[in-house]
Amino acid sequence: KLANQILQMVKGMQSDHEWGLDHGAWSVLIQMFPDPTIPVLQMSIDYDQSPEEQFRTIQEIRSLREKGVMFIGSGNIVHNLREVRMDNIPYDWSIEFDQLSKGLLSSGDYDRLIHYEKLGSIAKMAIPHDDHYRPMLLTLGLTYADESPLFFNEEIDAGSVSMRSFLMSR
Repeated sequence: KLANQILQMVKGMQSDHEWGLDHGAWSVLIQMFPDPTIPVLQMSIDYDQSPEEQFRTIQEIRSLREKGVMFIGSGNIVHNLREVRMDNIPYDWSIEFDQLSKGLLSSGDYDRLIHYEKLGSIAKMAIPHDDHYRPMLLTLGLTYADESPLFFNEEIDAGSVSMRSFLMSR
């Protein structure tokens, strides 16, 4: 029922009953809800749309939050597996981009986060591919102007994977 409602709200969105949940969904949900008793829908990233287009598209379903629908974005702000370090010491660029992102999130400057490619060489190192970065952008598209992030788990693993997590609240 909810999936059909979303399909009505977002033009061009399609359903797929074959794929199932990927690791970005189940690996988070199993920790939060070990006894799975809630229905789950996974929304995929549309790589035919730019990050800005997806940010705008997701806003079309923001009102579902008022009806009790919980949205979870699972990814990494910094995610460069080519630069993984076994000594687990964060690279300077990973710390810098993670902190820059935290500041932009805190100030509500989503436009700079959406256009991350303009943030310079640290963004290129932090986001060689945006498949793990886009879930944050989509989650931000679901927020309201009076919300601000509560940060937790601000660690950087393997030198190049930010585990920064946040909850948006009023």
